[in-house]
Amino acid sequence: MNQLLKNSDDLKNHSSCATGNVNLNTLPKYLLRNARDFPKDITMRKKDLGIWGCYTWKECFDMVKYFALGLISLGLKPGDKR
Repeated sequence: MNQLLKNSDDLKNHSSCATGNVNLNTLPKYLLRNARDFPKDITMRKKDLGIWGCYTWKECFDMVKYFALGLISLGLKPGDKR
């Protein structure tokens, strides 16, 4: 997740993903790759009070990024099992 957060504002310049030399073996790596390569493509749809809402890869990336940053700001560290 740390790689995901280091350069999240500039997805095009993320060092390991920009070169294409990434082993996509984790969900964060897939999310980062898809947010970079398909930022405006719809990844999820959700119905709320009868109205369908759509989420793009970039929007999902941002939600995950800010959730993770919130956990970090609360003191969560890698390996914590609280």
